[in-house]
Amino acid sequence: MVESMYKYYAVLGMCFMIINNIALASLDICAKILTQSITPAQIVFAYKLILFIVTLPWVLFKGLQLLKTSEIKIHFLRSFFSVLGGICFYKGLENIKIADAAALENLQYIILAIIGMAFFNEGWSKTKIISIMLGFIGAIIIVNPQLFTSSEYKLNISSYYVYTILAIIFWSMNSVTVKLLGRTEKNRTQLFYLLLFALMWSLPGAILKFDDVYLYGVKLPIIPNGLIDFSAFNLKWVHLKYIVIMALFYFVHSLAYFNALKRDISVVAPFRYSKLIFSGIAGYMVFGEVPNNMQYLGYLLIMLSGFMLIRREVKNMKRARS
Repeated sequence: MVESMYKYYAVLGMCFMIINNIALASLDICAKILTQSITPAQIVFAYKLILFIVTLPWVLFKGLQLLKTSEIKIHFLRSFFSVLGGICFYKGLENIKIADAAALENLQYIILAIIGMAFFNEGWSKTKIISIMLGFIGAIIIVNPQLFTSSEYKLNISSYYVYTILAIIFWSMNSVTVKLLGRTEKNRTQLFYLLLFALMWSLPGAILKFDDVYLYGVKLPIIPNGLIDFSAFNLKWVHLKYIVIMALFYFVHSLAYFNALKRDISVVAPFRYSKLIFSGIAGYMVFGEVPNNMQYLGYLLIMLSGFMLIRREVKNMKRARS
């Protein structure tokens, strides 16, 4: 009886993680479509606004006492990193394959391992070092697949990959703040402040024009230069439809991911990588995207790196329990 219940909850956890990844891949598809007409900051502001309005009654259902917090500064930082990550990720999606972006997202686990060793006194090991090296080699192959096949060994990274890598760094910092908030803050409290401050952070990017600054050959729009021309604003009903769908998929992702992590992590965690499969299929079907043969090797190396880190963390958790 106990064994059958364990199998039931394990399968349920797998299903939740797969639903989570389908939602995330679908969210990326909608965002890539929208980037052809409106800016990444406008996309982030619009779907965060819809989420805030829709979830506010649920957040406040048990009263205003849930809004009490002693960690307002960390909530502030979390939303800042979340918004910057979203804007950079959607900026990158304008011109890179969805499968590439999904693969590079998994660098978060490597960056978090580095942060843990550097700032949280988490021990290092051969497994961590090897997985970090494999992950970075995989990332280099994805962003520059000709590096190991061309006679000219020159690293030439598209600026759009730089945006994606910046997004991964910001989201890794966001994960650190989530870890800190998880010690004391309820999920509804975190959601309220995340969305509230996200609207504040994304609003300037949604309504202002920005001049570009070149930093090491990468074009970054960071200098404000007046309001956008609202008369020429290209928002249509079809865009609103995609924004609403994005908000829906984000909500599904949040619920599914939370429920997936309540199950046995050793069973659920490997299914995180199913997003890469869904993103690859969706990218091919919607945009006709086909990865370079060398990029498949990059995908595998990043996945292998992540599996090594997950396996080590699961062992540590089992050792701690025993």
